[in-house]
Amino acid sequence: MTFETRLHVIDQPSVDHPAIAEAAALLQAGSVVAFPTETVYGLGADCTSAAAVARIYVAKNRPNDNPVIVHVAERDQLSNFCIDTDERVSILAKAFWPGPLTLILKAKPHLRDTVCRGLDTVGIRVPAHPTAFALLKKSGLGLAAPSANISGKPSPTKAKHVWNDLNGRIPMILDGGPCRVGIESTVLDLSQPQAAVLRPGWITGAQLDEVLGSPVTREADLKQAHRSPGTRYRHYSPDAALFVLAPDVGDAAFNTLQHLILKQKGTKLGYIGTRRHLVTDAPSTHFYGDDGVDSLIHDLYMNLRQMDEEGVSHILIDGCGEVGHGRSLMDRLRRAATVVLVSDQDVTAFCLKLSTEWAIDSNT
Repeated sequence: MTFETRLHVIDQPSVDHPAIAEAAALLQAGSVVAFPTETVYGLGADCTSAAAVARIYVAKNRPNDNPVIVHVAERDQLSNFCIDTDERVSILAKAFWPGPLTLILKAKPHLRDTVCRGLDTVGIRVPAHPTAFALLKKSGLGLAAPSANISGKPSPTKAKHVWNDLNGRIPMILDGGPCRVGIESTVLDLSQPQAAVLRPGWITGAQLDEVLGSPVTREADLKQAHRSPGTRYRHYSPDAALFVLAPDVGDAAFNTLQHLILKQKGTKLGYIGTRRHLVTDAPSTHFYGDDGVDSLIHDLYMNLRQMDEEGVSHILIDGCGEVGHGRSLMDRLRRAATVVLVSDQDVTAFCLKLSTEWAIDSNT
């Protein structure tokens, strides 16, 4: 189905805002609406309606076995969707909700044919964005809401990104401005006795340890990890080839790789990182992470999308240590990357491979 997608700017969100009322009516009628959260923009539908949730999967080209997170306005609504909650839920909700933390809990049976996708658990959170809150309150629904993009592409942190991906595929986008966090929520599994981080996000493992008073597992097994969205498929990928350079890759190896890319006819190089002094000026597009990991996270999806818009063919991005938010950043980069190069030797071998492939291409 093709839609005439309407985009409404929400400067002063409230349950009485005409666009929010219109969006709530669409959701109550079983349609989908894109809306902002503090993490990324979500594509929402009534989480209790199989037909409505199916429209999310069609609009996004989302794999049917990938579960979706439910968003609610208040933590008191958990009992509508979850069973067997314990004191850990109350402790974490008090500390982090509204905010970028998703809890995996045992799902009530009526959700198992809508958002759970063959699981007996559901991810649920209370978003910290005034437009999301107003929409949730006005609709009175729990909203199933994965990121509002074509599956596999970088997540949208501006309404413009949603428009670029989903114009004509959904009826409405609520524009609440740029997302404050810029990376998806941390997903913590509480469906088992041992709490486990299934997807790192803005809230770190150390913060969870401190609040719970005991360590959470950082590396869940594969079967457990599949309870979370964003763990089964390649995600967040730009159209450009994305080469991630681990911290041990030196400047000489970096130079070798960038010069090889720029020698190939028709390439345009993009860069995200801190080697300002090394990057060749033309014809590259440059974005710098001089403000540290938090800045890189906030701007990551925006920069990847910007480079695609500018026709960048290859992107080099410096990775970081996996401490605190660095772990969340590297999780996204590994899932988005064409290749991750962890050492100078890796770069040398990869350059040889590229040289061979491009020499073959140039002779065909």
